[in-house]
Amino acid sequence: MTLPVITDLRALAALVRRRVESGKAVHATLDTVLELEMMARLRWDLHFKCSDHGPKQITLADIALGWLLASKAQADSEAWLGREVLMPGECARAAICAELALVANRADHLDGTREGARTAWAFVVAQLEANRSTLEHLPLFKSMLDTYRRELVETMR
Repeated sequence: MTLPVITDLRALAALVRRRVESGKAVHATLDTVLELEMMARLRWDLHFKCSDHGPKQITLADIALGWLLASKAQADSEAWLGREVLMPGECARAAICAELALVANRADHLDGTREGARTAWAFVVAQLEANRSTLEHLPLFKSMLDTYRRELVETMR
């Protein structure tokens, strides 16, 4: 039996792929699609077996809220002349996260929670770290691990 979060992530990856290929995606790229597909391949069932939080499952709504939280680009407070500036890579990631949150929300009326978003990001980081030996050959692995780890600390409070 496939968990709903896996089915939802697969459907979202297919939808984003169609948007990218048709030119309707604003910020999402084929790398975004690969990230979604990698997320869908994670062992989400392990979260439920190891969870001390009872029967609550991570949902697409929680992940969408996580993307919305991550869509706030972090400023570099030690920028030139004491002015805060947004880092270009983080601006691009913020834009992609905003687009994913919007597309996911349009696919279904979502009501995720901050705790669910935090749990989802922590789970993605833990799964990527636990499966490093089998995933590190993938082009997006290191950047995805670094990004989710950073977002967990900076935006999932």
